[in-house]
Amino acid sequence: MFAAFVAMHLVNTWLAALGPGLYDSVQGLLRNVYQFVPVEALLFGALLVHIVIGVARIVVEPGRVLTLRARAHRYAGFFLIVVVAGHVLAVRGSS
Repeated sequence: MFAAFVAMHLVNTWLAALGPGLYDSVQGLLRNVYQFVPVEALLFGALLVHIVIGVARIVVEPGRVLTLRARAHRYAGFFLIVVVAGHVLAVRGSS
């Protein structure tokens, strides 16, 4: 569910290159879906579960030796937690 939201979000952002009219019209349509309170709650829940499980894995396996790929994945997760939290606060916090 969250991946579908991110895909919609990215496609709409890419449409901005084709002009503000198209971007605004698609944004208006998508906003009716993802800002519908039950859908928004499910999206937030999916994001929260993903974050909690990722952090729990770090806590449960503190001494585990990580490959370079696993370390990069973990750092990417930390980065995304900060960026997504900042983005949500900037976009939804102001409203």
